[in-house]
Parts: sequence; C-alpha cells; structure tokens
Amino acid sequence: MRPRVSVIIPTRNRAALLAQALDSAFAQKGVGTEFDMDVVVVDDASTDTTADVVARYSSARHIRVSRNQGVGHARNVGIEETAGTYVAFLDDDDLWLPEKLSLQVGALEAASASGVAYSQVFIGSPVQKHIFPERGAPSGALFHHLLFVNLCVVPAVLVRREALANVGGFGNDLLEDYDMWLRLARHVPFLFVPGIVAVYRLSTGGRYQTAVRSGEHETALRRIVENGLAVLPLTEASERINREGRATLELRIAAALNALQLTTRAWQRLRAGLDIDGGIMLNPRNRASIASIVGQYAATFPSPVAAATRLWQDFLSALGKHGIGQHAPMRRLLADVYWEVAIAQRGGIGCRSSVGGAASAVARSLCVHPLDLRKWWALVRFMGRPLRWALSARCQGDVRLGAGKTVRGAGVTPGYTTGGLSTPAPSSRR
Repeated sequence: MRPRVSVIIPTRNRAALLAQALDSAFAQKGVGTEFDMDVVVVDDASTDTTADVVARYSSARHIRVSRNQGVGHARNVGIEETAGTYVAFLDDDDLWLPEKLSLQVGALEAASASGVAYSQVFIGSPVQKHIFPERGAPSGALFHHLLFVNLCVVPAVLVRREALANVGGFGNDLLEDYDMWLRLARHVPFLFVPGIVAVYRLSTGGRYQTAVRSGEHETALRRIVENGLAVLPLTEASERINREGRATLELRIAAALNALQLTTRAWQRLRAGLDIDGGIMLNPRNRASIASIVGQYAATFPSPVAAATRLWQDFLSALGKHGIGQHAPMRRLLADVYWEVAIAQRGGIGCRSSVGGAASAVARSLCVHPLDLRKWWALVRFMGRPLRWALSARCQGDVRLGAGKTVRGAGVTPGYTTGGLSTPAPSSRR
C-alpha cells in the first residue's frame, strides 16, 4: 500500500503566486507510483481571486476560513482536514522542485524511527542567493543543534502525522515554524536528506523584514530560544550549552539586523553576545556572520579600516574576559573583517564607495592571512592596483591578537585615526 502525503498550502491574497506554488506541487514525480498525494489550500480569508485560481486545479481542495487568523492557524486547519501518513507544507510564495516528495518519502519509509525529514533549499531574494543548509547537516537528536540555528525551512520539511499529533499544532506568533521544529525535536529524531528540494523566496518589505526592523523578530526569537534553553537539565554540560545558546542568540539577532543594514543595532547585539560568551568568535560556523557585522559597522565610520582595527581591540577584551587565547581562528576572522570592509567600500554599502579604501582593506586582510587566493585575485582583478604598491603603501602597523602576539602589517596606517569611532559619520549610520 502506498503512503499518502497531505500537502498543505496556506494563503492570503496572493493569487498570482499561489498558482506557481500549485504548479510546483502538481509537478511532483512519483505521485501514483511511489506515493499518493492530496493538496489542500487553506485560504486565510482572502479578498482577491484565490478561489478562482484553486478552481483551475481539479485535484486541489479549497478551504476558506471566514476570518484572517494567521499562517499558523491556517496550517492547523489543513492538518485537521487531511489524513495522509505524511504532511508537507508549501507556502504560497515558495516553489518545490519535482523530486521533493519522492526523495523525502523514500527516505522516511526507509528510516522508520525518524519523525521528520528535511533537505536543502535555494534561498533567493534581491539581496542574497544561497543554498541552505550546507551538505552534511546533522541527523538524529537535533534539539541542541536547533537551539543554535534553525536548520529547517518550511518547504524543505516532511513530517510524519503521528509526530505532529504528539506535539500539538502550530502557534500563531512570528517564527511559528521554528517553534514547531524545536518541539518536534524533543520527541523524534530528524533525518537530513541531501539535495535541493525547494526555492524559498524572500521579498523586500515582507512580513519577516518588517518584523526585523520593528523588533518583533527579536522578541519572538528570544522567547522561542529561551523556552528551549529552560528545559535543559541542570548539569555542567547544559550550563555550557545555555551560555553559548544565549550568546549565539544575540549573534542571530545581530545577523538579521545586519542583513537589512541596521548596522548600529547589529553591532550592539553582537557586543552583548560577546559579553555573555566570547567563545562564539572561535566557532567556525559563526565567522562569516561576525565578520560581516563588524565589517559593515566599521564601514559607517570616516576611516573604516582604522575603525575595524579599533573594534578588533574590543573583541580582544571580550576574549580576555573569558580566558580565551586561541589565535589561529582569530587571525582568519580578522582577515575576514577587513575583507568585509573592502566589500562595503567597493560597493558603497553603508558608506561612500571608495576603490582605494577597498584596496587598502583587501591588502590588510592579506597581511593577516596571506594564503587566501580569493583575496589576492580580488586585489588584482577589480581593485586595479599593483600588488606591490598596495602592500607597500597600505600594509603598515601591527594589530594585537592577544597574549602579546601581533600580526605585522594589520594595524592603522600612519596618518589614519579612528576619526569618529565614538561618533560615526551621521550621514551613513543606520
């Protein structure tokens, strides 16, 4: 007997996008041979042509709720109105790739102990395009992992119905999906199934970005993570997880703010995280976020490279407070900070565009970590400056890595000052 998958698509006033989502659902391979499928569109009191769009798909069921109650409530209605062995969620602005269900149904059929399968998505927006999570994401008991990072994106998840029944429905607050994955992770193992199965589309001015700007995102994320940390047992190991979890929470809030170029708020949250646990700087998975936050914040000052150097000293103070003296990861992080300053100056992100300033920042990055071929190529290819000139003119001064160690050529060029480190350029601060 073939397993049945119930596909739940919540929607509100997005008729044009809904048609694309439905097309991707009905393009699934393996329907009728590997599994059966029913598609339910839960219309959260739309006032547009949503009903007409659904009517074009004879196999889709349209359920309209009379009052707008949010995406969490709409998903719960869909769960209650279906009976498939597995439940899959597809938001109206996302798309599935044709092998999504075939890949994940087969994986869960072969792994009866697992309650949730999750895969990779292509995330696309006007400001970012990348694949998430990376190949090699974990399987098994993921509760601790999920406290640090939400690995599961809604269209890339397939859940056993019995697992959902054991934890209750979705909440109706922001980040209701993340809250659900954490609750599921306390009860069932997760299975990572490698492969890109969906396109997750972020729009500027959408609900998420509005929530980040208003602070609603921070409030919701704090509530969810702190509730998760609160259920950890009172052991020494759990205390370490709790401390790192609270510090990483600040970093996650900072990264969300930084993505919208809210650089001052991002820096404040990152600094709060370092005060909790400076060790988050040594975690490789945090390096890109930390470097981007510091680099973009430094770019808001009149002398971005000098500002980055001064901010680095603040980092050393945070590490010293926690007795941390590992320097190899720190050298790579410092190089990445200067690289982010270069990106900001080259593109005029939060500051005035400056090719010379970008060249200086790349050169400093290479002084700290000279084995990064990507940065050498950047200096040659788009900076338009001979390497010898760039290095001789810009690689001057030292910067401390801590415990008496220094990196030659990474400090402030003579004649530079921190020019306004305490009072950034008013025209470029956000």
